[in-house]
Amino acid sequence: MKNHKDAITSASRRGFAKSAIAVLAALPFFSALTNAQGTRGRRRGGRSERQSGAMQRVYTDRNEHDTPPPVLLMSGSCIFETESENDFSQQPDDSGGGNRRKYKIKPKGNLGDIKLAHVKILDGSGEMLFRFDNKFSQPLEVTINLDDREQMKLSAMADRLIVDLKKTKKLAMKMGELSMNPGKRDRFRYMDDPASGKDPAIKSVNVSVRGVTLDEIELDKLKSKGEELKVMLWWEKL
Repeated sequence: MKNHKDAITSASRRGFAKSAIAVLAALPFFSALTNAQGTRGRRRGGRSERQSGAMQRVYTDRNEHDTPPPVLLMSGSCIFETESENDFSQQPDDSGGGNRRKYKIKPKGNLGDIKLAHVKILDGSGEMLFRFDNKFSQPLEVTINLDDREQMKLSAMADRLIVDLKKTKKLAMKMGELSMNPGKRDRFRYMDDPASGKDPAIKSVNVSVRGVTLDEIELDKLKSKGEELKVMLWWEKL
């Protein structure tokens, strides 16, 4: 028969074992949560500094689409490519008041409500500047800051991709220009409305969740100065 001291020791061991199991079980959740929240890269000398190996992209769970992105933005002037159910032929919605307008792009395939699921930002050399996989369906927003001191904001709302611009700006096709993926995406340029003949260029790209910046890529601080920068977005059913 166990004495009182043995009973206490046995109970303590059982309690420790249960606590250890609980901590180990919780580790994947907290790791994934940290990944979903994102990390900002440090930059020095005009170029992004990032750690190598597993710590290089702590903001991703590495579940990325292998398919071409349905949304692509490129530097130079601000080029915007997208695939959509109605070939993006609708006029922007100016009914919200204030000085902003919204393009509402419906993905092909009647997906229903969507989220911005994956973001990749590549330098022209192919260097990965940023990658984020939105595993926990966070309200992700990508803000394109332009050299005309304006912003273009991309987010998902219900079953549409929302592109938010100032009312004096528009997305419009240029005659004879083809997309990087003809037949799948259509190409537009961010420009003045009415057109002025000057196409504003991308100055920086900000990726945020609930107003908290995950990373901001400033083109003039890159070694390439952002030449042929690509911002790739994938949407998914929510």
